[in-house]
Amino acid sequence: MKKIIDMYKFCVSNETPLFPPFEADPDNPAWSDFFANTYFADDNSYQAYDREFARRYGDFEYYDFLEADEMSDTITDFWNDVAALLQLNQKKYQEMYRIFLLTDEEMPVTYNYDMTETTGKQKNTFTKGSETDTIGSRSDTIGEITDTHKVAPFNSTTAQVE
Repeated sequence: MKKIIDMYKFCVSNETPLFPPFEADPDNPAWSDFFANTYFADDNSYQAYDREFARRYGDFEYYDFLEADEMSDTITDFWNDVAALLQLNQKKYQEMYRIFLLTDEEMPVTYNYDMTETTGKQKNTFTKGSETDTIGSRSDTIGEITDTHKVAPFNSTTAQVE
């Protein structure tokens, strides 16, 4: 296993990007367009992304299941793993990138936001009866029926049976 910081240092010394150099791909426009328009926007833009990635995740270890001996082989395996991950999550990233491209005029923050809430439910108020609570007992009266419940204190040996 190689640390991300070591992979980053190798890429910097060899003037190569840490992430795969994706080319425009009509079958996978989400990740190829994103990388083309941000990560590879110009000749040096990937360096800022790589540096930030290494700063945040430098102590993480990349699990290269192929166990490459050379760092260049590890970078190639990393590129292939990143490409596979993006391919497997293609639909999710296409939708995220589509939303990323929307302007505030096309999708304002207040879109589909309304402070008025209405329901079709109506409440009827009625009186059920009366309740009386005293220490050690409770009495409920509904119509002509009265239920009285008694309890025993925790330190009493005399049970109050209902």
